[in-house]
Amino acid sequence: MRILLASAVLLLLSCNKNNNHPSSDKYIISFTFTAAANQGLTRDIGSTIGADSVLVAVPMGTNLNGLVPTITYKGAKITPASGQSENFSAPVTYVVTAQDGSTQSYVVTVRFLSNAKAITSFAFRPTENPGLTATIQGIISGDTIVVPFSSDLPLDNLTPYITYTGVSISPSSGTKADFTSSQRYLVTAEDGSMAAYTVFVSTNLSVFVGSDDGYVYAIDAATGLQRWKFATGGAIDHGPTVSNGTVFVGSTDGYLYAINAANGSLLWKYDFYEPVYSYPTVTNGVVFMYGNATMTALDAQTGAVKWQFVTQDLKADVLDANPTVANGLVYFSLFEGYASVVALNVATGNPVWTYYNGSGYSNPAAVGGTVYAADQFCKIVAMDANTGAVKWRYYDGTFGSGTSPTVSGSKVFIAGYDNYMYAFDTASGSVLWKSGPYGGGTSGQFSSPVTYNGAVYAGNNDGAVYAFDMQTGNVLWTSTNPVGTLPSISEVTIAHGILYYGTSDGSFVAVDLASHATKWSFHTNGIISDGPCVIDAGGATFHPGVSGDQQ
Repeated sequence: MRILLASAVLLLLSCNKNNNHPSSDKYIISFTFTAAANQGLTRDIGSTIGADSVLVAVPMGTNLNGLVPTITYKGAKITPASGQSENFSAPVTYVVTAQDGSTQSYVVTVRFLSNAKAITSFAFRPTENPGLTATIQGIISGDTIVVPFSSDLPLDNLTPYITYTGVSISPSSGTKADFTSSQRYLVTAEDGSMAAYTVFVSTNLSVFVGSDDGYVYAIDAATGLQRWKFATGGAIDHGPTVSNGTVFVGSTDGYLYAINAANGSLLWKYDFYEPVYSYPTVTNGVVFMYGNATMTALDAQTGAVKWQFVTQDLKADVLDANPTVANGLVYFSLFEGYASVVALNVATGNPVWTYYNGSGYSNPAAVGGTVYAADQFCKIVAMDANTGAVKWRYYDGTFGSGTSPTVSGSKVFIAGYDNYMYAFDTASGSVLWKSGPYGGGTSGQFSSPVTYNGAVYAGNNDGAVYAFDMQTGNVLWTSTNPVGTLPSISEVTIAHGILYYGTSDGSFVAVDLASHATKWSFHTNGIISDGPCVIDAGGATFHPGVSGDQQ
């Protein structure tokens, strides 16, 4: 019994001895800059605590000299003390001392929360988009991203790959979206600030249009924003064409201008000494242009004259003698004088054949061995492309036509002075349908037609664009002018389902033909008489019906 009692006493003495041993615990539990203790902070700022370090991120602009931390820790004391103001513009060392006198140092580093919140790349990759053959990169400009989409994949189900600075982006990279319209992306920075980006995906890249205010405008096809404008010395009655990075356009100041398509700088100009109303066309490095009663071929790079053919036409000052190049010949119409339609050798400028039986306006269409031309008296005449022999012509005893014909399959379309749109059989010249009349008197006149996706489109001076069923002539759609008035509509151009046209009040409009919604509008300070030239992401060029490049 005595032995057991002695053992219990020894055990009790041993426990008391262990409990009295000083603790070696020495660590920081929390390190906080509270809003209550730090003027200028709008919220409490916590930290990340490591084995021997403390990292704190404070909002940008916080005064680091004089911050007061609130610290909880395990140990006998901490130096500097909790609640003591310190200058954290450089790292500060805190020492926690345990009850047994041992110490643990912590280096406290305070940095600013990053406000970085930028999209650094936006792309469509084959990895996320089966069917793509190569990655398509977006072009980032400020808060706008334009992706020149050169694939046949539909835009309504694309998956972007996005890199960015910041902590998050919404929608996230890899999320499918419908890019038939613009999409908005929001990037959030570490400090909670945000940046919004608008992404446009467009198969069309650039639009070039001339105005009566004397300027040629280069417009971003996706956004409708101006890239540059070039001043000529007169009005621009007919639109530009683009070839190999150069914009060619005539002006009533008498010059044909060659302009750098990328930056709007002048490359060269050629003086016709009379106002130029013609639409140029470019083939194999040669620019063909009519001015001052002369068809002229110029070197596209230098502007040097290769040959000239003088027509002595009586209406040279108002003539829309837009050339068409095909079959080794240059075709163009004349109003009065030398001939109605002329075919010149493309290399020499020598006449090959002429047709004279009326007065011509605008450009002929040359398709499948046949040249189709408008006539002031009969509406349209079809001629053998190599000889000029008449195949057929249409005359109804009333009005002729001043628009350019457009061919699609076995049909040729043209608008008449009688305010009708016509469809003819290309082989026989028989009328397949006619639609009209529209407007009244001088109102109801159509521009040169163009075709797209089973429909025929043309502007009208009654203030609307009309779409006709190609097979029946039924009106499928008419536009509502987004500028709120009904000015005359210019020639129209269609590229990848987007309709472009100008108006007599200086407005220029892009319309999505799938939804008939206006994508954007742009304003000039003059009448826009002609349709634009459009360049797509793959480098293809689209023209209005009045151009010799649109057949």
